[in-house]
Amino acid sequence: MSAGPYSEQTTWTADISKMLLQPSESVTIAFHKISGDTHILNFLSAATLKILAKGDENFATAFPKILDEIQMTEHDCPASLVKRTILELDELGLVIPVETKA
Repeated sequence: MSAGPYSEQTTWTADISKMLLQPSESVTIAFHKISGDTHILNFLSAATLKILAKGDENFATAFPKILDEIQMTEHDCPASLVKRTILELDELGLVIPVETKA
């Protein structure tokens, strides 16, 4: 969890088999089975978790997929916001870096 620093080439993943996810109209409730923590995720966090759970992604490959998932453009959802979201999910232990390339 947040050992950083991370680069643009850091590969991220999410193991949702360790979570119970309950989407609702406006948020997704994420219960982490290992830690016992419950998190309330906004639409961007939930979409990011979903994309990273499909396979290992670095920021460059994940960003367009996340935008597609939330049906927004980079103008509406800037790259800096998605980067911050990934780091926040890392702080919570919901995503993990797989590998960091210099």
